[in-house]
Amino acid sequence: MKRMIVYCVCVLMALPIVAQRNRNGNEGGGRKSFDPTEFRMRMERFIIQEAGITSDEAAKFFPIFHEMKEKQMKIGRQIMDLKKQKKPSQMTDKECTETVLEIESLKVEQAEVGASYTKKLCKAISSKKVFRALNAEDRFHRMMLRDFRKGKE
Repeated sequence: MKRMIVYCVCVLMALPIVAQRNRNGNEGGGRKSFDPTEFRMRMERFIIQEAGITSDEAAKFFPIFHEMKEKQMKIGRQIMDLKKQKKPSQMTDKECTETVLEIESLKVEQAEVGASYTKKLCKAISSKKVFRALNAEDRFHRMMLRDFRKGKE
């Protein structure tokens, strides 16, 4: 009788694991790992479709666009590193002031990178399509975040 109870408890404990594995469609039971190359390709396809960019325009647009994003991400990492450097409770007022000013300076630099590259993008393709592409990128990120929250890939 005890064996039967132990067996039933084990089966009941394993059911959520099996159900989770089947729901997500992979063996690990969790989300699929993030693939930056696939993400980039999906974003490019979405932007091309939403902004009406031709293949010739895409060949001009995306190298500049990705270079801009890389530089902005690099600055963003610097900002995050500064924020994680120390806890405010472990810093003096002077150190906090210096850190805040450095973060704000980096944010300005990040915006300047965006402005200078946007001018380059507008020279590569029409300003209207650049505007549409930047809006499409925002929509793509919101869509991906919404899907991530829902538990999709």
